Amino acid sequence: MENIVTTRLYLVLFTLEIVKAAIIENAELASVMKVTVLPNWSDE
Repeated sequence: MENIVTTRLYLVLFTLEIVKAAIIENAELASVMKVTVLPNWSDE
């Protein structure tokens, strides 16, 4: 399956590396994905 891309959205398949980074913190997720992660991206 490929990534899903629209003009406003870029969805990527989750990998174990991405899941682990998301659990650690937003900065780690941003580093792994090479993107900016907004502080309120989830409902923590």
